[in-house]
Amino acid sequence: MEALLKKQLKTESFDEFGLPVPDCVRIVGRVVNLSTEDSKIRPETVGILNTSAEEGQTIFKLKLNVSEVPFFSLFEGEVVVAEGFSDANSKFNVNRLFKPEINAIPRQLYDFEFLKNCQAMQQNKALSIMVAAGPFTTADSLHYDALRDLLQLVERDRPHTLILLGPFLDGANADIKSADICFRDKSSNQVVFMDFDDLFEQIMTYI
Repeated sequence: MEALLKKQLKTESFDEFGLPVPDCVRIVGRVVNLSTEDSKIRPETVGILNTSAEEGQTIFKLKLNVSEVPFFSLFEGEVVVAEGFSDANSKFNVNRLFKPEINAIPRQLYDFEFLKNCQAMQQNKALSIMVAAGPFTTADSLHYDALRDLLQLVERDRPHTLILLGPFLDGANADIKSADICFRDKSSNQVVFMDFDDLFEQIMTYI
């Protein structure tokens, strides 16, 4: 995503986080909610986490002051470029926000014969698409009960396509905040501690 934004903004690199320089700079990062009490992101709790942290580098988190941005829409987890000025209080005063551009779909994506064959495969029935947005866990459970219920609906309704939108996990979950991630093994009934990837694989197997 960062490479896409570099190409879009015609730049080879973005500026580093947290440097109190007087010049206008552009930083790239992932939107985070800085509130520990409210799971819903609000203008006064918008923060940005450097994407280089995902590559094992030092984690930097800045509060974004978006009061000067006339119109914006942000959700936690999306990657954006913020243009503005840093100050000495770990705050970044934003003038403009940039998001990855969505490429337009060509008008004639498929020819008539291809679409006719698709219609035959669908037995002349309308295309059924089911879309679901997370989180699929709750603040007090990592069992993905909502996802399990959704898959039961999928099994019942048999859509042609299922599209799952994140976040899969509720960021307000107490176990995630404390980093104590565990799963009760069905065979042994023992509580096993693991990282998130292992937990997700266990849950998917269970579902």
